[in-house]
Amino acid sequence: VEGGANLIQAFIDSGLWDKAKEFVAESKFGDGIKAPELTQNFKTSEEKIGSDRLLHFKNPAFLDFMKGLKRST
Repeated sequence: VEGGANLIQAFIDSGLWDKAKEFVAESKFGDGIKAPELTQNFKTSEEKIGSDRLLHFKNPAFLDFMKGLKRST
């Protein structure tokens, strides 16, 4: 899903996401729109890119749901 913070957060809160990537930097932007947050720790890996970190997340419940749909067709 590509969209604004509210739309992305709605998908996260509903569990309707399979994978997510989050860049974490030392720099702060200050005030502004709050970034979406994953409500549980589904982090599967992390890599360092320069001084930043790229976090990878997977939602196993959604991935299992999708596998079940593929088997039923």
